Amino acid sequence: MKLDSYRCLISNLPIRQQAFTSQLTTWSKRMEPLPAALEDIFGGNQEVTLSRDDLFSLAGARAIPRIVYAVILWGYPKGMRGNHFPNIVGAMAQIEAILTEIRQDGNQIPDWDEHWNNTFGQANGENRVAGLGLSTYSKILYFMNTRANGKKCLILDQVLIDVFSSRKFDEFAHLAGITYTTAPNLYPTYIASMVSESLRLGVTPDQLEMFLFMFGSVLK
Repeated sequence: MKLDSYRCLISNLPIRQQAFTSQLTTWSKRMEPLPAALEDIFGGNQEVTLSRDDLFSLAGARAIPRIVYAVILWGYPKGMRGNHFPNIVGAMAQIEAILTEIRQDGNQIPDWDEHWNNTFGQANGENRVAGLGLSTYSKILYFMNTRANGKKCLILDQVLIDVFSSRKFDEFAHLAGITYTTAPNLYPTYIASMVSESLRLGVTPDQLEMFLFMFGSVLK
């Protein structure tokens, strides 16, 4: 299957308006009291709808815990699996330190492999940052407009990994062997490929990401 067949569709995707609605009870059932930064996003309401545009605006406000929680609400509106959410809450000071350091370094990650291994590699068999994997981390970096190895970060989650591993699109045949375990090592290859293909198609990299997320698993 060739991406060229969907060029018109991809170029018209309303990337900034993609929004999801989350309920306050989804999160209060998992933890009480909720972090103040998360409650502030709801603003006293029982639900909140966040778009990509909202998240880019929040990221520009520089309050990192607020960014992280907003990304979680947008990316996981029905809740996160297992103990990921309480683990992230518990690791928020650590996460804030990591993202603050990236900002102070010009909002860039010059060497992705070194950064990932040093920051998220396992220690004594456990992830160094509990609850935070590539799926959530790539979302945060995307909305912060961070660059890795010179390219703007893009979201890479299990949905896209499954699309690539299904070998549906010829342009991404080199990512056919990707799994969630190997995805961090292939992340620079992924974003470089997405940038290259988006330039060829005349679309934005995140329009291409949104297309793969929305349609990649339902096309035959």
